[in-house]
Amino acid sequence: MVRTVNRARSAVATAGLLVVIGGISVAADGAGSEDPWIALKTLRSNLEAQPLLAEFVQEYLPAGFTSGDRESGVIYLDLPGCVRWDYLEPYAKSFLLCGAEIYTWNPGEGAGRRFEFTDNEEPGIDLLRLRLEELEQRYGARSESDSTGTEVILTPLAEDAPISEARLQIDTTGERLAGL
Repeated sequence: MVRTVNRARSAVATAGLLVVIGGISVAADGAGSEDPWIALKTLRSNLEAQPLLAEFVQEYLPAGFTSGDRESGVIYLDLPGCVRWDYLEPYAKSFLLCGAEIYTWNPGEGAGRRFEFTDNEEPGIDLLRLRLEELEQRYGARSESDSTGTEVILTPLAEDAPISEARLQIDTTGERLAGL
């Protein structure tokens, strides 16, 4: 059972980092880069006002393996409330993270499972769940702007962090998440 819990948590954390929905871009005036924390604050405000539905692709590489799995599906972001992943390929399964609980189920099963969750346990998922003030204590941020908008790059401050960076793309209006 422990392996199932860890796999469920790892899958959710990894999916949170590898969502492919377009890219984060912030309205660019053509000169320089925008303050990454202001860009994220604007994005978060807009995601709170209007939930996001997008397709994703996840590549999961278990520790100690040279190859892994590629999965895809749909993600729903209703920040700061809930995040839901519906995997479609190659095997259907669903995860729902609301507050400190993760629910997981497979189509056709009679019952799902529920796990307790804290943001400190899963690197990457904190990008979606923590307040910006908390993220600023965990990550350094920079941004790169071009004609398509701004990409915000977050790098963990802890030297032993299990992730090397996260890239968020915001559409050119600065209002919508285009990729993560």
